Amino acid sequence: MNIKKGLISAESRDRSTGRQIECIALATGVLLALGVQTASAASRVNVMPDRQVRPGVSIPVWGNAGNGGVVGNGSANGEMYTWSFVPNPNVSVVTDGNLSGSVTNDRYIPENVSFALLNGSTREAVTATLDVGGTTKSVVIDIVSPSDPISDTPVENLDVNTNIAIENTKRYLYLQQQSNGRWLDGGSSIYECAVTGYAVWAFSNSGHPPTNDINSDIYAEWVQKGVNYILSLSQASAPVAQTNIGLPDANGNSRMISLCGSSFSSPVGYANPIATAALVAAYAANPDTLVPAGSAFAGETYKTVVHDAADWIAYAQTEGSSPNRGGWRYTANGGADTSADSWNYVALEGAEQLFGLPAGVGTLFDKVKTEAEHRINGSQSQSAPVGQFGYTGTTCLGSGCNADTGGGLSGLNLVTTGAHVPSLLNGGPLSSVTFPNVATRKAKAVEHLGNNWNVGANCWGGNLNNFYAMWTQARALRLNGTTTLVNAGTTFDWETGEEYVGGNPTGVLGGAGDPQEGYFAYLTRTQQADGSWATGTLSCSDDSFPANFNTALGLLVLESTVFGPAQCVDDLTARPKSGKVQLVWTDFGSPGYNVYRSTTSGGPYALIGSTASTYSTYLDAAVVNGTTYYYVVKPTNAAGGELCTSNQASAKPVAR
Repeated sequence: MNIKKGLISAESRDRSTGRQIECIALATGVLLALGVQTASAASRVNVMPDRQVRPGVSIPVWGNAGNGGVVGNGSANGEMYTWSFVPNPNVSVVTDGNLSGSVTNDRYIPENVSFALLNGSTREAVTATLDVGGTTKSVVIDIVSPSDPISDTPVENLDVNTNIAIENTKRYLYLQQQSNGRWLDGGSSIYECAVTGYAVWAFSNSGHPPTNDINSDIYAEWVQKGVNYILSLSQASAPVAQTNIGLPDANGNSRMISLCGSSFSSPVGYANPIATAALVAAYAANPDTLVPAGSAFAGETYKTVVHDAADWIAYAQTEGSSPNRGGWRYTANGGADTSADSWNYVALEGAEQLFGLPAGVGTLFDKVKTEAEHRINGSQSQSAPVGQFGYTGTTCLGSGCNADTGGGLSGLNLVTTGAHVPSLLNGGPLSSVTFPNVATRKAKAVEHLGNNWNVGANCWGGNLNNFYAMWTQARALRLNGTTTLVNAGTTFDWETGEEYVGGNPTGVLGGAGDPQEGYFAYLTRTQQADGSWATGTLSCSDDSFPANFNTALGLLVLESTVFGPAQCVDDLTARPKSGKVQLVWTDFGSPGYNVYRSTTSGGPYALIGSTASTYSTYLDAAVVNGTTYYYVVKPTNAAGGELCTSNQASAKPVAR
């Protein structure tokens, strides 16, 4: 084996397929050890997650280390480190020549490296090992050529590029986090608390919640530091009775919590629900996790903290008359704008669906939803363009109304969640000929988002490159179960940009600048080399969009979930029979699955049943022969909360 300026051969065997990288069994080999080791071993060493990479593209292979059970605090500085690779005749590895040395920053110990595939191979895996003072940890690098079978179609190629972008983004955000757990925004502590909420939310959705084992997940303890920072700025107070909803104290503990700041510190009306949603995502798998010692509210469950933060949301909801009634703004009871509304809508939906927030008929949060119906009616336009949502009234900021309409769709999702009956909007005093019910309002909002998909980004308006608008739309569409939109007569998957014809995917993706370019395609082609999206891509008279803000929101958009890491069903199939449709998918241990159906491709979908069967099958016998039905399945957690939406499957039953 030749070594020329860091050129190393390495070997592994990986023939796995699909989006997730599978760990593989490596052929026995001798590690190529370069560098000096010392008997003084770091007590902990972690490495970055297994990841994919393209041949010829330089990436940092990196890890961290520490002593006394703590990493990244300088305790391992001065110890000797070595990076080494397992040999593979089908891969050459080019390094920057710094495979060993003395640790100078134990939070980030990198080795810049690129890989070349040899002997006609199109996919190989290499194991890299970090040794710090004799303590080691390894990571698997999956090298995928665009010509490999898992990457040789436009959609599959995008899938791999999306995986790569996600890993680059997480590394960037990790390096930007401050020692006290926060991410900088350039504004007050409340703004930084909100951006920290975005980052915690994004890491958690990417499979790195703070509940993960810190000895195997390099990000988990840093996500917990972000949570601790949020709680350190939060304030508890006694609930105050409101005219329309009563006392905002659903759990009866005589307390509400405003996360990120006091009730009347601007813009806590944004920051509190963002932080609440972040906590829901972070502890979605186990809401009863205890707040650790040394943090605010130590010893309490995060479920209690989230419920108390939801109580504050109820308290902060504006009373009065239309168009403000039922909405939220910068401070408690401070008016309404659809931007602020949207964060409160999504936080309440997450708290109810995943944290068991009580919202039965006649409860506090049932009343909050009724009030939200007033706000929805006051902000959704019934004249041209029908269906768009405005900012304070029915007029939006900027062109396109993308963020405002996405925010309003979040409200429509909320008022149709759980046991609430939106009687004001469904044939009640707030219904109209234009909008006889919520379903019509949703359909018109979704139609508007499709029609305005290609509106250029502008201050608070437009779409691509406006990361605030992108995440607002993405989470609303995901919670609504909408997978495709229509723009200029073309039906397309809004995540990937894949075109659909007759309800079926074509495999065709629009290129850069295409009117139907999907979010994943846009984000993967515009990401900077360091994993971020540029600072100041938009600039407003009253605000700006810094890199940490954009990058955390970009990561949220790239993960096909809204709350927490979720293993989604991706192989749902529908088999037509006479008067029936048989649904089949692969079970991955979810406590249950909710089954949804629509007669329109892309939804909206209606819940038709649930199953806990490990056989992963459902028979829909309430169908009409000759009608095409579209289905999605949503796995649930132990509390019954829905985690994510599957691929869509369709079938047309016929008489036999």
